[in-house]
Amino acid sequence: MGGGVLAKDVNDRDSVIERLQAELARTRRNSARATREIHGVVVRDLEASLARLESANRRVAEVQAEIQALQVRVDEAEARAKHAERQQAALRASATWKAGRLVVAIPARIRRLGRRRN
Repeated sequence: MGGGVLAKDVNDRDSVIERLQAELARTRRNSARATREIHGVVVRDLEASLARLESANRRVAEVQAEIQALQVRVDEAEARAKHAERQQAALRASATWKAGRLVVAIPARIRRLGRRRN
């Protein structure tokens, strides 16, 4: 009788070991699948982040190019304004300007004086 119980215990142990090995194999497969899925999600997220980063970098480059173009226009406008100011100063310093002002100022003065008498 003692030998029969021992054989039963060995068979039970073998079935438990087989069941545990099957559970381990199933767990490994599920773990591998879950790991692949997680890696896939992480890769897709990284690719999307990289795409957004590249898009933002393109927008930054476009804005910087616009800023540079606007700065060139501002510099050109400032140069034109300075040139016009120099021309205006030269014109006002000229004898022709001063004589022209007198020609305009005298009739205006006469008109004003004429109005006061009336």
